[in-house]
Amino acid sequence: MPVIPTRRNVVVPLALSVLALGGVMAWLTWNSTRLVLAPIGPARVRPQIVCTAGTVIVLAPDGSLWGWGDNRQGQLGSHLPGLVRRPRRISADTNWTAVSVGYSRAAAVKADGTLWTWGSDGPLPAGGFQRVGGFQQVGDDRAWRAVGTGDSRPVAGLPLLALKTNGTLWAMDASGQATSGATPASTEMIQLGASSNWVAIPAGFYHSCGLQQDGSAWVLGTTPLKGGLSRLGGDTNWVAVRNGNGFALARKADGSWWARGPTVDALLDFPPGLSDTQWVCLPRTERWEVIAGGRYHVLGLTRNGAMRALGLNRLGYVGDGTTNSHARPIEIATDKAWIAVGAGGAFSVALAADGSLWTWGVRLGESFTRSKFIRTLGGWANRLGLRAAWADAKSPRFETRPRCILRFTTNAPAGPK
Repeated sequence: MPVIPTRRNVVVPLALSVLALGGVMAWLTWNSTRLVLAPIGPARVRPQIVCTAGTVIVLAPDGSLWGWGDNRQGQLGSHLPGLVRRPRRISADTNWTAVSVGYSRAAAVKADGTLWTWGSDGPLPAGGFQRVGGFQQVGDDRAWRAVGTGDSRPVAGLPLLALKTNGTLWAMDASGQATSGATPASTEMIQLGASSNWVAIPAGFYHSCGLQQDGSAWVLGTTPLKGGLSRLGGDTNWVAVRNGNGFALARKADGSWWARGPTVDALLDFPPGLSDTQWVCLPRTERWEVIAGGRYHVLGLTRNGAMRALGLNRLGYVGDGTTNSHARPIEIATDKAWIAVGAGGAFSVALAADGSLWTWGVRLGESFTRSKFIRTLGGWANRLGLRAAWADAKSPRFETRPRCILRFTTNAPAGPK
């Protein structure tokens, strides 16, 4: 006579099967690399890609903001998790005109001239950061046109620099401490100097460079909040400034790009000992109209949309399909016309004219720390004299060639000017 299984004998295996299937689906979802489709409206602004060591924010042609990567200080918004693996919309608004992201804070300007910030509200006394909720407007002014957020560590301050339409330069760090030494409310900005001739003000990792109308370049100390404003040499033919993750970049009127900072010797394979304050001309094969700097690499775009790259390449962030370093520029991804580039600590991002967004180098938004359970088991194994390598930190996953992760599904943006 056949044995009829009891309800319990059926339910338990079924429940275990459902849990296993759920775990597999969750793993597949977490490790998915499928393309993200991003519907956007008509093109309104020039697209922009800004990066830190582990975070990316993209200003889309329709004025919307998208981002992924490290969000542990809320630099992608308090509504997203601490690690964001794939591009996500970080604001419902479509009237953004400029954006910048730093180590723990991001800021952006809207078409109405208002300035907004989100992310950490400064370091806590016991360590860590205080995340703020949502986007906060900085003051009531409607005269802002550019913004820069620094990428320096908490010990050096977290600056927020902004430029008004009248050419004046203003600053505030993430804890509300202005560069003048005053301690206003966290939404108050303090003017730096009396000049009304500023035209560019990107904030950087070790220092923040600026550009005035007469072609002179300036730096806000060697580290933020220290040393005040000082002029960089006597040249008056600077026309653009950018900041890498470990160095500053500036272009002269003849089209040449120059680098300055503590990682330039590694970037260009120079002997160690190059002065942090010495400008070094980047090698080039043709004129670069747009440029972005990472920790040890540089990306450049030519007028016709070709992309060039140079620098160290340990984790594939140059993008030539290898991990070989290049002291001179090489062309990357020749099948696309590129219109915007961004470079982080060990990754690169680029937007093509067809609306596709590509990345290579280290995959962002992934944790390299094992679970607490695995680390605990590894600790016990080590106490027993066993080498538990499986409990060590995970190595970052990376690609050596561009991988498309997002596609804007309407109006392709215009090419660079």
